[in-house]
Amino acid sequence: MSALDHLPSTLQLNDASFYSVGAEVWNIDQGERDGRKYLIFDYDSHGEYSNAETIMAVETSAPISATTNLSMAGGFRSERLGGWILIRQQQIWVKPNRRQQFVEDCFNLIEYSRDANFPETLG
Repeated sequence: MSALDHLPSTLQLNDASFYSVGAEVWNIDQGERDGRKYLIFDYDSHGEYSNAETIMAVETSAPISATTNLSMAGGFRSERLGGWILIRQQQIWVKPNRRQQFVEDCFNLIEYSRDANFPETLG
């Protein structure tokens, strides 16, 4: 079974810029906030210099990304992947007892971006 088999079919992780063949996905949790479905999961590309990292995926039909100067300064990286926005801190694995705070941080970045009327946010 591939790592991709554990994710919704609408989330084509193999199209992400950071995806690597042979990658592993585990510890998948899902939820909903403000009417948006989200997933949080751990990922490891198993590359030469890879570290496990935690990724949050937010399902949204808005045709934009959540990357802003603020999110980049905080070490967050995001990218649009079909109907999803993926948010991660490169090579940062979030401990299980901090995962909910990571979800809060990601949604706070999205909300800040939207409230500040940045054109590249969820709207």
